[in-house]
Amino acid sequence: MPGPTSPILLFVGTEELLLRRAAERALAELRTGGDLDVLDVRAAELREQGLPDLVTPSLFGTPRALLVRDAQELPPEASAALVAFLASPTPEATVLLMATGTARIQKLAKQVKDAGGRIDVAPPRDWEDRAWADLVSEEFRRHGRSADRAAVAAVLAHAGLNVAAIAEKVAQAAATAPWTTGSGRGRRSTRASPTGRKSLNRPVARPASIRRRRCR
Repeated sequence: MPGPTSPILLFVGTEELLLRRAAERALAELRTGGDLDVLDVRAAELREQGLPDLVTPSLFGTPRALLVRDAQELPPEASAALVAFLASPTPEATVLLMATGTARIQKLAKQVKDAGGRIDVAPPRDWEDRAWADLVSEEFRRHGRSADRAAVAAVLAHAGLNVAAIAEKVAQAAATAPWTTGSGRGRRSTRASPTGRKSLNRPVARPASIRRRRCR
């Protein structure tokens, strides 16, 4: 992840959910220094509203972040304004762009890449089992839960290699599974079942063979 010297971060990938996750992690890093004012817009909105003022410092000196979704649809005027901002940035402002492609913003994309601000975001490849398991585990952590290997395997068996389906199954499991009440120090662990049923200290058997499929 580029450091704070990158005034514009461009997240590029075909999976919108992964783009959101990457942008959220970047915002979390920006918040480690304290307060952060975040303006969340879609590129189409900038066609009428124009690019927000990124040059004038905040009244209270609070760092600002502009998050632009669907940045591949940035209007030419906004794209040109961001190129100018990249050349003469404001230390208190950071722009995060989420784009599924760069064909319509090639000049901006190239200059952001040259500045070290481009981050390519892609799902794991089909055979990268560990990476897919990590993706599922990370989704559980987003819901304040942990999952054992059997629960992770069950999610993948139900959702296949589909990022959106994985997020949906994890959300269902996290919403219905009981909260952890303890572990070695007087706590006991709970396990989430992606079928929506609650499970307490009951292992979920991993199927002998999981047919994984990439859903589009």
